[in-house]
Amino acid sequence: MMSNTRLLFFPIITGAFVIGAAPVTEQQALLSALEHRYEVRILHLETQSDSLKTETEKAQWLPQLSVKTQLSAIPFDSTSVTHSGNALSYLSGSSSSLENDNSISVSQHLPGGGTIGGSVSLDNTMDLEHTDSTTRATALQLEVTQPLLRNAWWADPVVTDIMLARLDHERFTCAQQQRMLSYGSDIRTRFWNLYEAQALVDLYQQETAYAKEQFSTERTRVALGMAPPIDTLSAKLTYINATARLHDALSDLLQLQEELAFYSGINDSAITIDSTIDIAVPPLPPPDTMIAMAQRFDPQLRIFSVAAKRLALQRRLTRNSLLPDVALKGSLQRSTDENSSTRTNYFVNNSVISLIASYDLPTRPRKIALQRNAIDADINELDRENHREQLRLRIVELHRSWERERRAIEIAESAQSVARQALTATREGFSVGTVDRLSLVKAENDYRSACSELLRKQLLMKQLEIVFDEITGVTLTRLGVQLQ
Repeated sequence: MMSNTRLLFFPIITGAFVIGAAPVTEQQALLSALEHRYEVRILHLETQSDSLKTETEKAQWLPQLSVKTQLSAIPFDSTSVTHSGNALSYLSGSSSSLENDNSISVSQHLPGGGTIGGSVSLDNTMDLEHTDSTTRATALQLEVTQPLLRNAWWADPVVTDIMLARLDHERFTCAQQQRMLSYGSDIRTRFWNLYEAQALVDLYQQETAYAKEQFSTERTRVALGMAPPIDTLSAKLTYINATARLHDALSDLLQLQEELAFYSGINDSAITIDSTIDIAVPPLPPPDTMIAMAQRFDPQLRIFSVAAKRLALQRRLTRNSLLPDVALKGSLQRSTDENSSTRTNYFVNNSVISLIASYDLPTRPRKIALQRNAIDADINELDRENHREQLRLRIVELHRSWERERRAIEIAESAQSVARQALTATREGFSVGTVDRLSLVKAENDYRSACSELLRKQLLMKQLEIVFDEITGVTLTRLGVQLQ
């Protein structure tokens, strides 16, 4: 039974994924790519970064504290005028003072759009010319504000900011899942391309070995006078052609090995695949079932749904912005003023409850924004329906291709079986002299073509399976990998 491996978007697991000389499985290549591929590592970091946007909006619920202190030196010039008879006397002087202002304020956002806050301030003023002259002013204020219409209750700006951030993160996550499945499909495709290349190398190695043996046999027969020299040339040409095909296949194999090693992060450029693994593809569910699975999973459809929710929320907020700004405000103030030179103290206590109303004009820009929002919602709905229909047509067409290729594989398997039997009989006849070399070469070419055609058909079915898995969202779960 396949193990159920869970892959998290974070944290990123670092370190080399070393396979060594053992053949690589499809699951190993996929897991290594999801841990080490450059694009996937960037995706992890982008997901973490985007999740912090919601946390930033949530931070608005925290109390806001502000501390301020200010020290000021103020020079003061004075001129006094006295009147004595018909003469005026002027007396000029100067003095300076030192002021120290300190304040602490705190505010807290309340559910429903309201705020509560308080502040304490302490101001000290000292006359530097008369050190016994000091003024101290203290103020304490507590204030509560609650909007009643605009930005009130469900339209609380903090709540709506968090809702919008969550919708944006949900849309971003859907897009990231789509990219993750695309990366998974890419690795699986590269894995099976390497499988095909390796299977062709195995086939051409067998063909080259047999051609080499036949060439050696014909040289011996010609030397013994049992065959004309032309047979040696024909066998040599067959061996050269087989060697050329093997050389090209080995070059393709090396390139595909390096590509899979690079994109999967496997620390071995000479990775191998077990060419004896079963590449049979399980039967598909009916088209209607496939369509339902795809529509239930498809990230793009979920992105359209999230966009519809976001537009609906923005429409409600725009309508709310058309309401008057009416707020209920209550405040409690207490202040004291002490003067050491005059030895006087003043106390003031105020309690105020206010109803504040305002209305912003003109409203046309907000009404236009409301109309544009409605148009955007209609466009989003049309895009969603169009995508849904395209998805349905794509699945139906892919299902037809699946059935067509499945029948083609049955024909290719029969053709390979007949070609193998014909090659076996031809080789036996050639060994006893009842079949000429031209017939042997034709039988070998027919068998090689039948094998490569069957392999191509099987890999084409595997590619269709990968496409179906990506559409229905089981690219990773099929191999026991779960995303969170």
